[in-house]
Amino acid sequence: MGYYIPYQLDEEVYKHPTKAHIGLDECQSLISMKELGANHMHLYIAMLHAHMVNDITGRPFGFIHTGLVSSAHDKDAFATRVKRAQFIAEWLNKANKGQMIFMPYNPGCNSIYFILMINY
Repeated sequence: MGYYIPYQLDEEVYKHPTKAHIGLDECQSLISMKELGANHMHLYIAMLHAHMVNDITGRPFGFIHTGLVSSAHDKDAFATRVKRAQFIAEWLNKANKGQMIFMPYNPGCNSIYFILMINY
């Protein structure tokens, strides 16, 4: 992996402790516009969360952990599909009406962000 900078995301971002890193490999793939991985998504979501927390009152948003959506990430916390599905279901049940939930999905080299609007 080489040189990298580890960081701990604020637990408020995903409601789950999350560690990630940014290293030379991540920087090179970002600059070359190749694949974006879980660490890119974690950093983007952490920055988006920090911006929204400071600028938007009432917290009308939430973020679902990348490891819950893609089995390629964070194997320690969400080892099985059943556990990941349970965590997502519990998280969505706790969401408030009108809240927007950002859910990253990386089906290969493309990162997609679903935005779910809670209407119940």
